[in-house]
Amino acid sequence: MGKPSDYDDAFRMLKKLQNKTHQVYTGVTLLHYTSRNSSPKVKPFYEKTAVHVCPMTDDEINSYINTKDSFDKAGAYGIQGPFAIHIEKINGDYNNVVGLPISRLYHEINNFSGLC
Repeated sequence: MGKPSDYDDAFRMLKKLQNKTHQVYTGVTLLHYTSRNSSPKVKPFYEKTAVHVCPMTDDEINSYINTKDSFDKAGAYGIQGPFAIHIEKINGDYNNVVGLPISRLYHEINNFSGLC
């Protein structure tokens, strides 16, 4: 899911996510150039986190959308803001859901650097 285009789109997205588990994927590609004219060494990876959203009433969905927090977020929610009260559990990296799997990135860079 991308960012909602308007209020109705945000409502539709949140209605679809509530009372279900969905997956958040983040793809990253590391490139390392050994010289200006060389081809880069490439290391792609992805991180997956499962997020379970609690059951929500239409009033709860509308109340959250009215905070305006949903309009610049993929899936119409931000786990780190007011929507946190509707997250029952996650399986995986919290930072991946926020936007970037920092720990995985750190370790991938360290491992990748050792190969170059």
